[in-house]
Amino acid sequence: MFCMKTPLRTRTRILPAQYRIRKRREFLNIQGVGNKASSGSFLLCWSAAEQSRIGVTVTTKVDKRAVRRNRLKRLVREFFRLNRSRINGNYDIVVIARNSAVTTSNDKLRRELAYLFYKAQLFPGKEHGAFQKQRGRAPERGAKS
Repeated sequence: MFCMKTPLRTRTRILPAQYRIRKRREFLNIQGVGNKASSGSFLLCWSAAEQSRIGVTVTTKVDKRAVRRNRLKRLVREFFRLNRSRINGNYDIVVIARNSAVTTSNDKLRRELAYLFYKAQLFPGKEHGAFQKQRGRAPERGAKS
């Protein structure tokens, strides 16, 4: 009997080319002219545009192995694809990975990206407060509450 299998990768899960920044000139323009925000694993550059698009840079200085560089690119593009509708306005966004991104877990990388988008005020609201460090003294060890 003939068995039909569903394709493992559907076109709906891929970020369309119209939402990607592809030309070197555009990357350099956004990095040079745009605003910037950073975290431990990423540098985020953005500038106003007609339509929200993303570009990801992971150099061989970050990791020599293409498999690891591609994992970071996929993770950033997927984050953008899932959260594109939340972005305030339209921006060209460039995400540059830093060396520490290779050894950081996927979950922590997603949290850092969310933090950066809130920090850059690309996402609405003041929800980035949850990402800020707690102020004040830590309770002393052995102290009773």
